[in-house]
Amino acid sequence: MVKRVKNMIASVEEGRVDTKALLKDVDEVNAVSSINEEAVQESVKDYKNKIIVPDKCPICEMKIKFGQIKYYDVALLKKFMSVRAKIIPRSKSGVCCKHQKELKIAIKRARHLALLPFVDIGI
Repeated sequence: MVKRVKNMIASVEEGRVDTKALLKDVDEVNAVSSINEEAVQESVKDYKNKIIVPDKCPICEMKIKFGQIKYYDVALLKKFMSVRAKIIPRSKSGVCCKHQKELKIAIKRARHLALLPFVDIGI
């Protein structure tokens, strides 16, 4: 496809132009490019609707037992917070029920002690 377009440009620059062949090539290029744009738009729509959730709880995979998530472990807690400092729900993060409750309590305690922000203003 790229070679065909380059050949068309070269033939126009050199002055040896066959108008019928050139118009036919342009129509073919337009048809292919419109098909590709439609396919890309459909795949983007499909991607936006899908939520990628891990199969297993990421905290269970780190082998962190119940009761070991502490409020002062800010690095771990930030992984389960959004950019706006909201707690990411279980449906998106893939965390199991036990660990989600423990994360919630730890994040709230860290917020009260000013280790984590309540709201990120985004200045």
